[in-house]
Amino acid sequence: MRKHLTQANIETLKRPNAGSIDVFDMAYPGLSLRVTHTGVKTFVLHYRKDGKSQRSAIGRWPQVTLQDAHDAWREHRDGIEAGEAPKPITLKTGSEGLFEVVVQEWLQKDQAEKCNAKTLGDVQRVVKNDLMPVWQGKPVENITREDVIALLDGIIGRGCKAMAWKVHGNLRRFFKWCLNRGIIKADPIAGMERMGSANKRDRILTNAELREVYRAASRIGPNGSAVMLLVLTGARREEIGGLKWAEVDFKTNSLKLSADRTKNGDRDCKPLSTVAVDLLKAIERTDSPYVFGKTGIRNWGGIKEKVDKLSGVQDWVIHDLRRCVSTGLNEMGVAPHVVEAILGHRVNGVAAHYNYAAYQDMKREALQQWARHVMTLVM
Repeated sequence: MRKHLTQANIETLKRPNAGSIDVFDMAYPGLSLRVTHTGVKTFVLHYRKDGKSQRSAIGRWPQVTLQDAHDAWREHRDGIEAGEAPKPITLKTGSEGLFEVVVQEWLQKDQAEKCNAKTLGDVQRVVKNDLMPVWQGKPVENITREDVIALLDGIIGRGCKAMAWKVHGNLRRFFKWCLNRGIIKADPIAGMERMGSANKRDRILTNAELREVYRAASRIGPNGSAVMLLVLTGARREEIGGLKWAEVDFKTNSLKLSADRTKNGDRDCKPLSTVAVDLLKAIERTDSPYVFGKTGIRNWGGIKEKVDKLSGVQDWVIHDLRRCVSTGLNEMGVAPHVVEAILGHRVNGVAAHYNYAAYQDMKREALQQWARHVMTLVM
């Protein structure tokens, strides 16, 4: 979409139903305003390097004004036309106070010193998956109590009360650190009752519910295949939602995920059942590197709403599918350490020293067995 961006039409731009759209400023080639389905609007510079499209975020509106974006474009337009990556952009608002800058400083100077590797990884994932998509480009001092409540309400609305509890705890530590460092003048959530629930979910879909969810997912298009793949693999939704074709190895029939794509920070090779392989091969490939959509799946809520409507299954969340796989494999008699390995958990003790190839064979056979069970339910 192209138009002459003005303050007035930026305010009235409608957000897409899913994903994001780029509205290019006709008077400033290469400058766009990216609008997400959550209503976040971010100024972006686009350029080409080595024949490939690249982009560099300027900052989030309205903290970054249209004039700020135009100034940034003027500063970098010669380099953009020459195919050079823009240099780090310094905004009038002071990038040192932006959330993404401050939170990285907090992780390095506070959390890295106080947390073990596992806990630090958990906090980093909260920042990456729950906080950055909402507050990137926003000065920390401008984050209000209402902003935090809206964030936590959204997480609870996904059925993730335990995650909301965890995120709230992380934010308590973050804002306290910011206050002590003089980054903010007042803690926006001081005295606020902790939201969410410390209790973890124990919902397990019955075989009848799993059948209806799988059947419904098969009827909603390509993104439904992602839900089916979650059922067949027991993978985390981030792993499947962000899956790239480069990570799918049809020679070995497996998914090969790098360390930065897994929760435990280890590389993972996930064997695929023949059903899962056939499901992936049936997905039409586009020029996107992602298996699902142009940028991967970010709106699981919209997908689940469609599945809910068609299946009639209620009171479940996407993560419950993973618990369902775990329970099913255990009930089939699969060794606990094999189930843990399938789920991407670190395996300790004697089981950790199994031959890698043997481990892969055990995982593959277990997932084949699980896939046969799923197919028996849905056929």
